[in-house]
Amino acid sequence: MICTGTGIAPFIGFLEEMENSANKENYLIFGSKNRECDFIYEETLKEYVHKGLIKHFRCIFSRDNTFISNKDKLIDEKKELNMKYVQN
Repeated sequence: MICTGTGIAPFIGFLEEMENSANKENYLIFGSKNRECDFIYEETLKEYVHKGLIKHFRCIFSRDNTFISNKDKLIDEKKELNMKYVQN
């Protein structure tokens, strides 16, 4: 799942539905402008990661100072995993 900003809301619904299913291979990439202002579902997403519902979780924020290096690192570091999920 890849989403930005408030586009995360439908994915929260998907995750709630999948909570009781056998599917635990969820990979979420979330991006927005500012972590402080825009990461409104942070606690919910952390809970899903802790429960094992989200197996891989990455987030980037475009207005934070580390956006460019984080974006490039995100793509490079998980290239094989990213391709697996995109192709499937």
